[in-house]
Amino acid sequence: MLSDEVIDRVTERLVNRMEQANEYILQEIGKSIKKIGTLTPSQAQQLVQIMRYGGDFDKIITKLAQITKLNKKDIYKIFQEVAKMEQGYAKQFYKYRGKKFVKYDDNKQLQNMVKAIAKMTADKYVNLSKTYAFATTGKNGKIVYTELSKKYQDVLDKAIISAGQGKESFDSAMRRTLRELAQSGIRSVDYESGRSIRADTALRMHLKEGLRTLHNEMQKQFGKQFDSDGVEISVHANPAPDHALAQGRQFSTSKYDEDGNEIEKGEWEKLQETGRAKDFKGLEIDMHLHRKSGKIATTFRPISTLNCYHFTYAIVLGVSEPNFTDEELQKIIDDNNKGFDFEGKHYTMYAGTQLQRKLETEIRKQKDQQILARASGDMDLVRESQENIRKLTDKYNELSKASGLQTKIERMRVDGYHKIKVPEASDNIPKDVTYNVWDGDTIYLSADRTAIYKDGLKTKIQEVKKEMDEDKKILVERNIPETDSSMNASHYRAQKSLYEKYTKEYNELPDVGEKKITLNTLENCQELLKYNNIKMNTDSMKDLDFDLIKAETKQLYDLANKYPAIRDELSKYGLVYRADYIPANEVAKTSQYEIILNKTYYKDYKKMYNMNYDDVISNFHMFIPKENLDKLVITHEFGHAVSNKMLDLYRVKFKDLLTHEEWDKIMYDRFLNYASEKMHVPKETLIDTQISIYGKSLPAEAFAELFLSANCGGGRDEIGKLFDEWLVNELAKYD
Repeated sequence: MLSDEVIDRVTERLVNRMEQANEYILQEIGKSIKKIGTLTPSQAQQLVQIMRYGGDFDKIITKLAQITKLNKKDIYKIFQEVAKMEQGYAKQFYKYRGKKFVKYDDNKQLQNMVKAIAKMTADKYVNLSKTYAFATTGKNGKIVYTELSKKYQDVLDKAIISAGQGKESFDSAMRRTLRELAQSGIRSVDYESGRSIRADTALRMHLKEGLRTLHNEMQKQFGKQFDSDGVEISVHANPAPDHALAQGRQFSTSKYDEDGNEIEKGEWEKLQETGRAKDFKGLEIDMHLHRKSGKIATTFRPISTLNCYHFTYAIVLGVSEPNFTDEELQKIIDDNNKGFDFEGKHYTMYAGTQLQRKLETEIRKQKDQQILARASGDMDLVRESQENIRKLTDKYNELSKASGLQTKIERMRVDGYHKIKVPEASDNIPKDVTYNVWDGDTIYLSADRTAIYKDGLKTKIQEVKKEMDEDKKILVERNIPETDSSMNASHYRAQKSLYEKYTKEYNELPDVGEKKITLNTLENCQELLKYNNIKMNTDSMKDLDFDLIKAETKQLYDLANKYPAIRDELSKYGLVYRADYIPANEVAKTSQYEIILNKTYYKDYKKMYNMNYDDVISNFHMFIPKENLDKLVITHEFGHAVSNKMLDLYRVKFKDLLTHEEWDKIMYDRFLNYASEKMHVPKETLIDTQISIYGKSLPAEAFAELFLSANCGGGRDEIGKLFDEWLVNELAKYD
């Protein structure tokens, strides 16, 4: 039988997607605010223009469109699943009446009805998605609804103005904005009535309404087919006052002549039309009560409408035994009214459930606020949000304990939320620090940055666990022992070993939080790089020049930050950074998963510096200023790593197993076409005049040399700036 619990189960995936969209949008806005907060007003203005015309908001719209498409598709699947379940329950009445029962897969009439109601629900959902907006309070104290695109631009404009008024003013103004956005969340707005509700709540209510419509229409059809003459209303604990007496009762339905004309109005129809009726036993029912206070009202709420959780079932009066006795129904009412005391006030059980829903909503809002604050780098607001979440959660648990009501933890879940450690002022981090920016050899990592490594490790664990489970299933099906020498068993053991390794490392990691790191030891260099998924082998570097390694560590960290798509790809397999004795003609080399430094060259900072200087002067390498010469080798090699990871991303997205040689040639040619068009110079001339000697040797080396110019050239070469612009656009294809 259909119930609210069943509906929650079958619709959970769709509601979760809507919650994810909400968090995605809040995070994108938070990231934009964070970028602006570190700039001068003129720089901020320039960045906002890029955000507006460079597609930042387009990503938000694309995300919403993807979720709407997936949810629309799943609505049809859910309605079909529920229809089959409903028909199974009705089968007993067909048998009693001696009527033919046609199962769902062969019942075209029923299938068409289900499709029609599903389409109506899906279309209405698509229309709802077109009304999404943010709700904020205007100057006159009234609620103002602003479309997503307009609100996004308003936030950027406010950030620009605030950026010119000092850090304290910026933080204060943005904090007010963050609170407003989090309190609102994406909302579905009825512009005629002026009312709005959160988009995830609107979706949940809309799906429940659609499924109740499906259920009731199916019951009508079943009833006609097996000559039903009545309905029974479902029962749930803690009913609203207006429906408490009606639930569980059986009512007669209208009788019609052969032409479909009503010859006798049923008590069920009277109940739905007037709010008053007699049940099959003669009990008078009046639904003219306020659904929250229980006081006499002039209006009424029909069953299965306006967020009512009740359903009706077609029955045969006098044959279908009620599911609940009169005594059981009265006990439900008495238990509800008996209620409980909480914080000096008496509540009915129904009122308690309403208070639970209110607290669940407030907790979700605070989690939204924490996510926004985390993305924007506002640690004070993170701390405030987490304290509010703690207090609200404590109150929710105390309420549930006092009332005995079942908790609904899933309604407090917010995708993307995780508590982080936020140090107090006494921790060794200045209050006015700028996060993720170098201060000499010291950097202060924001909590969202330290979380990346732990989140990446969690993803690895999930992926390895999935492979391990699939391997285990094959072993069980084929009766192969885990210790067997077969490929399946060997792969299973390898995945199991990785799973245990990653799980152990994850469990031993401290809580994420703000972190200060000073590069004064190899271990600290290793600690920093792990937050960008780069594994540094310190044992192999102990006899190398530390100043060289320190300079390269800074550059590696900054490069991984600059290209998030590459950093995220590194989380899958990592990138090992180590040293070894390799052929003398190679200062360093890069393979698919590691960068290897040649120990022969890395023992003397001055010698390496002079060698790089000579290579730049002779045009063997692209031009870079003197202050960046100690970063030349690692930047060139990381360029190779970027190309390798882009090929991985391409293979996954487009299912095309290009070789490295094919990929390098395609990328080089694509960039030359781009640069040729921008600079109005033939490709051949570009190669002759703009590419270093080393870059001309192979397309792969050209990519690495152009990457070097883009990231160490100091913005002096037009070709380097164009390559950086082109590379950002290329990486956006894999978002």
